[in-house]
Amino acid sequence: MDLEILFEQLKDFEGLELKPYRCTSDKLTIGLGRNLEDNGITEEEAYYLAENDIDNLMDELDRNIPW
Repeated sequence: MDLEILFEQLKDFEGLELKPYRCTSDKLTIGLGRNLEDNGITEEEAYYLAENDIDNLMDELDRNIPW
């Protein structure tokens, strides 16, 4: 299976939303149709998101504080 093709099909069908929204079934959803209410996220995804948040914060601090 070609994941790039599958991702493009998902994007065409579901759209790509980078912030939570309510889908047509009134479920809290994000990304390429990820149903957060029924599926949530994995522990691995939670750590990935936290690492990205920390990296973004560190970058912002480096831009704004003369160490």
